[in-house]
Amino acid sequence: MKDSPFLALGLPFGASREEANVAFARRARALRRGGNATRQALEDATRALNEIEEGLRSPEVTLDVYRVPAIPTRYDYPGTGLLAPPPERLRRTTPTSETVLEELRCAAAREILNAAIALTADAAEIPSF
Repeated sequence: MKDSPFLALGLPFGASREEANVAFARRARALRRGGNATRQALEDATRALNEIEEGLRSPEVTLDVYRVPAIPTRYDYPGTGLLAPPPERLRRTTPTSETVLEELRCAAAREILNAAIALTADAAEIPSF
């Protein structure tokens, strides 16, 4: 996944061209002042500025930009409905067989035993003689 140009310049998604120019200038100055002005870092900042400007000219090219919500819990939906449809049960595509079911039971039992062993092994003390 490629980085968001807005995150690269420290901007919220949808920032204006002017805000992007100011953020780019601030980033370039900070890189030069801090002695971290590597060619790659300046190229990354320039790439981010160009992508933002291109996105403002042609909004259809920004569809692949990953948008990070500031408050992720804001999008939690408490029930079911248009934004949170209920789960759908899918039809089985393979035939059921007793051997497959038994293998699943054994795998689940092994997983439970390994978890129990890990929990008790941490709490176990070695007896002294």
